[in-house]
Amino acid sequence: VIIYQEQVMAIYAAVTGGTQADADLARKVIVRSNVGDSKWEIQIAELRDKFKAGAKERGMNEKTAFKLWNEIFTHSRYSFNKSHAVAYTMISWECAWWKWFHRTAFYAEMLNVDPGSAPLYLSEAIRNGIKVRIPNVLNSGVEYDYDESDRTIHMPLTSVKFLGLKGAVAIVEARKERP
Repeated sequence: VIIYQEQVMAIYAAVTGGTQADADLARKVIVRSNVGDSKWEIQIAELRDKFKAGAKERGMNEKTAFKLWNEIFTHSRYSFNKSHAVAYTMISWECAWWKWFHRTAFYAEMLNVDPGSAPLYLSEAIRNGIKVRIPNVLNSGVEYDYDESDRTIHMPLTSVKFLGLKGAVAIVEARKERP
């Protein structure tokens, strides 16, 4: 099963007898996928012919070579390189862990990282039993904050329409100056 671009490159190099550099160039051409572009289609035909010739030289029957070429051609357009796939997997695993074990902190940080998606995250947090407190001049900050003990997210002053970051910072600073 072809999962990573590196596997496509390894198969291409093994079948054609070429180098990893040749295989990487082949991968780059295939990934571009400009159907209808005559220059690209010529390059693909050359790669396919080189692949079939290499397969024949190495004793592979034509049917198997054709099937393998189609697998390479299809998968290389949709596969990740291995380092990206591993990085995305690690990020997904870590996010899932935070969402399961520290749900309130997870939603608060997602709101801070992507405030444009606040309606989505807030409604999902509420559906998951997290309380959301509206902005409060006496204790809200400039970012979303949370209290894990009572599963509460505190909305920031910046979420008040027309207040903005400068106004929110001024309020927080003025609060610090009070005795």
